[in-house]
Amino acid sequence: MHAGRMTAGAWPRGHARGLPAAVGGRPGAAPLLLWAGLWGGLNTGPWVLADSPERWTDAVHWLRALLPPACLVAALLGLLARAARHEAASALWRARPVRPWLCYGLLGLLCCAFSPEPLGAAYWAAAYLAAFAVLALWVPAGPPLLAVQCALRALRWSWLLAALLLGLLLLAAREVLLVQGPEGWTGYGVYGRLPEVAGMPMSRATGLARLAAVPCLLGLVAGCAGRGRWRWLGWGLALGSGALVVLLQARGAIAGLLGAAALVLLLAGPHTRRAGVLAAVLFALAFGAELFTERALQGAGRYLARGADPDHLLTLSGRTRVWSAAWQAVLEPPWLGRGPQADRYVLGEHVHNALLYAALQAGLPGLLLFAAGWVRSWAALRRCWRASRGAPDAERASLLAAAALLAFFTIRSAVEASGAVYAIDLLLLLPAMAHVGLLDAARAGPLAPGRAIMPGRTPGLQSGPMAGAAGTWTPAGWAPLRGWRAARGSGAEATSPPHPDEEARRWNGHAVPGPPPSWR
Repeated sequence: MHAGRMTAGAWPRGHARGLPAAVGGRPGAAPLLLWAGLWGGLNTGPWVLADSPERWTDAVHWLRALLPPACLVAALLGLLARAARHEAASALWRARPVRPWLCYGLLGLLCCAFSPEPLGAAYWAAAYLAAFAVLALWVPAGPPLLAVQCALRALRWSWLLAALLLGLLLLAAREVLLVQGPEGWTGYGVYGRLPEVAGMPMSRATGLARLAAVPCLLGLVAGCAGRGRWRWLGWGLALGSGALVVLLQARGAIAGLLGAAALVLLLAGPHTRRAGVLAAVLFALAFGAELFTERALQGAGRYLARGADPDHLLTLSGRTRVWSAAWQAVLEPPWLGRGPQADRYVLGEHVHNALLYAALQAGLPGLLLFAAGWVRSWAALRRCWRASRGAPDAERASLLAAAALLAFFTIRSAVEASGAVYAIDLLLLLPAMAHVGLLDAARAGPLAPGRAIMPGRTPGLQSGPMAGAAGTWTPAGWAPLRGWRAARGSGAEATSPPHPDEEARRWNGHAVPGPPPSWR
């Protein structure tokens, strides 16, 4: 089977499914409810809490503003309850990409003391750290396979919540979403045409485009790696969501989507790469043969530029001026930063760059920590992808989807504060980074038979159907049942299927009842 494809409905279920909570099994519905609460607290802020609600819509938004700090408190209580039972709190900290961003968030909390608005900054610091606390509650300590699958489950729920939020916003803006402009139909400026939804500001076109990019990338992965109806449904979803991103005319989202799509086409497999190269060559030949009229090219350029003049484009819609002012503010005392939302409180406008936002919030140490999280994420992704050759198609497709999200938000971070502040970007990026980081940690760690995540050198495995020469995992080592089934089919002496984590039988002194049903 081609390594870059997946069968219909083959998105992997938790390998450790069925493990009791005492050994790090499913943490229950509480983490999901808290994670949904963080999504429900978006597009609001501490200013809502300053006034007493007068209408029922005001009361709803007043309660929504309380959700992020309430989720933080609830998640911390859950982690403390685990510690009181003498259990390891979470396996999230095994993910190396997550650690620098957590330290960055804690440093930003300390820097609230230097903020012009300490209470407002503390609210945003608590909201940022709430994402880490809830995800830590979702990823319990225990077998490495379980931690990987819990992080992947959080990522999938984030995809679903992003699609749900996009659907609700499009439903609210259905009558004014698209208008006829000088260059054609456009969704840009919907914020001004529908300034409020139930008493709260509508998401801007850039925010809608960011949400639309998520189903577009997932559809692209399904289209490249799927089979049968899943492939066609994936391509339909990708084309529809991609058209919406273009209609919204969000240049940063378009650039990020193109970069992420190129990465997907590059990694999806040799056939997809060849098709992408062929399409690029045909486009170049058509352009060289002047098959596209000059009027059409100029119209496309004006549409993507939203009719702006060249000077406006060179300054990135005025961002270069804000970047210069932000860097000067970073170099002024106190060098530790001025806490979250420092760009709003100090400069009076959004800085539109993730690295500069991190530097304004937590100074140069925060800038280094935030950048280290990006670097570690890409390094872990590279190691995991190189080791995933011969892996099951569903595992590889999930990793490819996480890579697409990382690529999109990495490019978008150049013109937005992606990941540096509590927002949709963080709630999508953090589980993706945790999934990749935990997968890399499990791949690199010493694994018992049946615990392999990816093929790699594992000393001490000298026998068994999955052991290679000199204790090296063969590609079948990714799927523990694959070697067992091959041995049984060949008539060789076959043992019973290995438990996904033999070590879990003794975890916290509790026993695990047999192989879970998800291994069948």
